[in-house]
Amino acid sequence: MSRGLSSWPRGRCRKPHASGGEPWIQSFGRALDATAGAAPLLLLGDLNVLEPSHTPAHGGQFAPFEYAFYSGLTDRHGLVDLFRHLHADRVEHSWARRPDLGFRYDHAHGSAALAEQLTGCEYVHETRELAGDGSRLTDHSGLAVRLALTPPARC
Repeated sequence: MSRGLSSWPRGRCRKPHASGGEPWIQSFGRALDATAGAAPLLLLGDLNVLEPSHTPAHGGQFAPFEYAFYSGLTDRHGLVDLFRHLHADRVEHSWARRPDLGFRYDHAHGSAALAEQLTGCEYVHETRELAGDGSRLTDHSGLAVRLALTPPARC
């Protein structure tokens, strides 16, 4: 597997252009370009961005460069949104300010070779549920990716 890359520091800024995110996304794209090759690639985590066709739309909350970043994972880098690969129309949210206002911020993208081995990609919402003491593991749902991998042939 190729080395990991982290999500951009969008934070809680309501105006994406004010956070310095565009230069970070450009650097991220160059770093991702540098990982291009035959090795399988799995990119997953809180990307702090929505797919352009997200439901609900959250219009005006994200800048065009943010949507371009998401689309570029497929168009520029050839990665497959593994959740969408299996669930083309399913509406799921991995973070929610309130029950009626959710976002699919957490994503798993993989190379075409990994997408061929994909057996499951599901959100694990229990990670953000409140425990009896009012605590929770995180405010984001987990994302479980299952692959049918076989070891390489030995010479």
